Amino acid sequence: MTTTATTTARTATTLQRVDLALTILRVIIGVIFIAHGYQKIFMFTLPGTTGAFTQMGVPLPALAAPAIAFLELLGGAALIAGLGTRIVAALLSLNMLGAIALVHLKAGFFNPNGVEFPLALLAATAALVLTGAGASALDARLLGSSGVAAPAGHLGRSAEHRLTGPAPGSSGLIRRGRGQLSSPGREPEHDGVLRT
Repeated sequence: MTTTATTTARTATTLQRVDLALTILRVIIGVIFIAHGYQKIFMFTLPGTTGAFTQMGVPLPALAAPAIAFLELLGGAALIAGLGTRIVAALLSLNMLGAIALVHLKAGFFNPNGVEFPLALLAATAALVLTGAGASALDARLLGSSGVAAPAGHLGRSAEHRLTGPAPGSSGLIRRGRGQLSSPGREPEHDGVLRT
């Protein structure tokens, strides 16, 4: 195996592992948010959740309680599907920041009422905001991108070409911009630019 082929294989394996990790993160965090939204809507009921928000000092509890409950329920489902992941994760991050600041901070760090659990959810949702959903998400299928940044040596190449190599019967050259072609694994300035 050449150095370029070895690097490409390692990159493909790394990207596959990152995509798997993001899928696991999305699904587990999504399930947790669905459970909490379900609890607020169907177990505590919206009037009960509104009353609890009032007692906890949450501003505008009549608006905040149903908004948070449905955000958690529907946002959790969206995370599992990987649909609108960055936007949903950003909203859930703000939700966790509010929960930490308004409710959990005064109870210290540890569970059952401390910041430990909402802080972990904040970290997970913030990571999804930064990385995107991964290749197995609806975002990737609908938008054509996993949202995961490629390593520096692979910027500008399509994910499919990075992972599978050139299409059968193709020259293996990648279009870099207006009329520029280069070989996989090499930047255009290093391999003689062809202009059309």
